[in-house]
Amino acid sequence: MTPEGRGAPALPRTNQAPVRKAGVFSWEVAAEWFILGAGTFSPVRAPKGDLSAQTEASIVGSGEVLEFGCVTTSENSGAFRHEIAGVVRFSYPAKTGYAISTDDEAALEAVLYEPGRLDRRFRLFERLTVPSLVSQTDADFRTILLVGHRMPDAALSRLETAIRPLRGAMILPLPALNHYDATRQAFTAAGSPGMTHLTGFRLDDDDALDRGFIARLRLVVDGLLASLAPERGIVVGHNRGLFLHLSTAEPQIYEVVEKLPIGIGLSMTVKAGTNENIFRRNHRLLPQYYSTFTDAVTPSFIRTIHSDNDSEPYASGQVNRLGERTIRRILDQHFPFTLDHLLGL
Repeated sequence: MTPEGRGAPALPRTNQAPVRKAGVFSWEVAAEWFILGAGTFSPVRAPKGDLSAQTEASIVGSGEVLEFGCVTTSENSGAFRHEIAGVVRFSYPAKTGYAISTDDEAALEAVLYEPGRLDRRFRLFERLTVPSLVSQTDADFRTILLVGHRMPDAALSRLETAIRPLRGAMILPLPALNHYDATRQAFTAAGSPGMTHLTGFRLDDDDALDRGFIARLRLVVDGLLASLAPERGIVVGHNRGLFLHLSTAEPQIYEVVEKLPIGIGLSMTVKAGTNENIFRRNHRLLPQYYSTFTDAVTPSFIRTIHSDNDSEPYASGQVNRLGERTIRRILDQHFPFTLDHLLGL
């Protein structure tokens, strides 16, 4: 099925490969091929030559090829140098933004730094969140760990040890602030000279992303920037993933396909120097305010459900109870975890 058959505009064809140096695409002379296969979205850069001869080798995993084409842009689109950074709030005592938030910093710390709770958070962070980031096929991103400036020394030391394998990770201690003010400082710390745009994504300290998340996000954002050249932010969401229910007598894992953007891995791309970021508004409402692309095909995240969740987790769309064999295949193709590992968390 061609893109035209789905009601999309005709896509020009080209055999010229995209040129990317230090994160910069020269879109005047570049094209980005993409392939949509059954059960996976695998953007690929096509070298010079006939793409049709490479189609089978370009798809990760098996599945029927649905369509292929390329994305090009106008000659005045220019070159973008966008960088990617994620903010993980690790027991940060925000005065707003959480169910437990309050102006009383000491009261927040008493809840967040309770030894039993901290140990449970570390267990998921060390065994789920960090391995998912370390396993990224594209390691060119930063991770900012937002923590309270009075986090206990033992916890801070354990956090430093946990992120040691993660390239580009840093810890940012801040006093208790309003939630959005704190995240603005975190994303400001993630920028670098020379970038034109920052793509900032959010991730909780008890969730995970699929191995191809950063690589796929980079290709999608590069295409959107070149196509839209927006003055406002662009949002990219990931609506298909797994819920891991750990608070039941027997752990359960099932697939969800959200109809509204879920916060896990949700990103916003803005011009360098812009204070706005992905935490600006409720994640379910973002399509009302920003141009939003959502991937409903790729299994992109694992969300844990447990007694320490700050908000009541729920799926806004489909819930699919898949068989064990299918779950194992999804994990093998997209995540650095086995089913046994997840059920033992």
